[in-house]
Amino acid sequence: MDEPGEVLKRLIDDRLLPEPLSLDSLRRRSRERSRRWVLGGSVGSLAVAVALIVWLMPVVPRTPSNHGPSSVSFTFEASAKASDRVLTTSAKIVRERALTLAGSQSSVSVRGQSIIVQVPTSKATNAVLSAIAEPGSFYFRQVLCGAPAYTPPTGPSAYRVPSGCPKTYAYQPSSQGSAGSSSVNFPAPDPAFASYPTTAPIVDSSSPNEDVILAGGPGAMAPRYVLGPALADASIIKDVRVEHLTVTDEWVVLFDFTATGSATFDRIASSHYGTQIADDFDGRILTAPIIETRTSPGSGEISGDFTKAGANALAVALTYGALPVALRAKTAT
Repeated sequence: MDEPGEVLKRLIDDRLLPEPLSLDSLRRRSRERSRRWVLGGSVGSLAVAVALIVWLMPVVPRTPSNHGPSSVSFTFEASAKASDRVLTTSAKIVRERALTLAGSQSSVSVRGQSIIVQVPTSKATNAVLSAIAEPGSFYFRQVLCGAPAYTPPTGPSAYRVPSGCPKTYAYQPSSQGSAGSSSVNFPAPDPAFASYPTTAPIVDSSSPNEDVILAGGPGAMAPRYVLGPALADASIIKDVRVEHLTVTDEWVVLFDFTATGSATFDRIASSHYGTQIADDFDGRILTAPIIETRTSPGSGEISGDFTKAGANALAVALTYGALPVALRAKTAT
């Protein structure tokens, strides 16, 4: 059985699918930089590597559809039996993502426990299809401590939920004089977490109230981070847009807070001043900046080593919310 990347690569190689195209529809005018509260670019940046979390069966020959020969159809199944309400909600989110990323000729329908997505062949790129079906969860989580790389224990092992960090290894804020001057202590990773597997994306997405262990990424203070329960999710964000910064040649995601979201994050910034807060997107740490302000001006920026496609995928997920059920890709026609 082929892996998703192999199937899509074969389609591209056979010229049935094109290389990723740019998407400018999400870009809006940027706000003055002085009004932004920068959430990213401090510690632990990690590129968004958006990918389907499940497998694809071998592609069957494409047959004509009511969209004509220039469209391709993908079938996604719910990973667990879902109610009609959950499937309808999932289909609505998938439809909004598809219309934004693949254009107005896209269509989405529900058949049993499956969601069928049809998009123009010219837009059926790896990045677009991945972004359409990914879980799309986004959490703000505090970085509690570092963890070593995973070392499988001898004998049978299973996922274990971490529970806090001992004081000896816990990251503690220090030098909290004034905004912009905070720093944080970075003790060595706690060796006890070496036998704890990294939290799978689907577990992370469904466990906002539990600690998780995620890869720290390039520039992180440890191979992995132990993160606390979610302090907030994407519901506090609105008006998401993508911008390319020509001076630094990087893609960033800009957003505004909702009225209640701004108050929520002010409370988080005040109580967690000087600590690292990770932006956890589908089990990946995009960035883990140190909070250096106690209030925000109502807007923010998420930066990292983004490609344009990666920034667009994050913007779409933040705009339309997370799927209530994980999807697995079944067929492509």
